[in-house]
Amino acid sequence: MSKELKRYSEMYDEMISFRDYYNRMFPDWDGKMPTQCRLHEDSTPSFSYSESLKVWSCFGSCSTSGRVVKYHMLYLKRYIGGYVSLESTLEDLRNLFPYLPKYHKELDEVSLGMEVQE
Repeated sequence: MSKELKRYSEMYDEMISFRDYYNRMFPDWDGKMPTQCRLHEDSTPSFSYSESLKVWSCFGSCSTSGRVVKYHMLYLKRYIGGYVSLESTLEDLRNLFPYLPKYHKELDEVSLGMEVQE
């Protein structure tokens, strides 16, 4: 993964409120935590998040945690299937939140070229 792509991922994690993300992705959500995890079949509330830490956790069969970008990538893998790149995940998040800065692969390639020359 390139440094620029990682930087954009971290930037998106900081800019997106998980509550806003979850509300947009799951309009039927009642706003209460813990809730059922949407990353696996879940009959009991096993999913929660901390807005202050900007971290979500699933204590069910996922047994994982992370931030918005990781959650969205796992969500895309579950519902779209197959390989999901970080670049396509960021683009999908940008479609949901148009205020996010756009990742430019061409600029990343230029900056990587400059790093090699140094």
